[in-house]
Amino acid sequence: MLKNIEWTTEKGTKHFDINISQVFSTRNHLLGVTLTFIETNDYEQLTQELESTRLELARVSKILAETTSELIMAYNELESTRKELELLHQQT
Repeated sequence: MLKNIEWTTEKGTKHFDINISQVFSTRNHLLGVTLTFIETNDYEQLTQELESTRLELARVSKILAETTSELIMAYNELESTRKELELLHQQT
């Protein structure tokens, strides 16, 4: 089988898998071959979209991790400030 064969025409590019099978007579003589063309354009398009989505997900995950880290630091600072204010309030 030939995989992901590109065929470019004036109308655009198509992708095919091509299956090549031999055809034999009842006496086992080679009569010829059959070629089966399986269009894989939808598969190629979905594969490209999936890769694009994976890259976007990785980018968003990185931003989310950075934001989470910043929020944790801000929370810790606020918690420290709250404790300081609580101590000041108790002293007065």
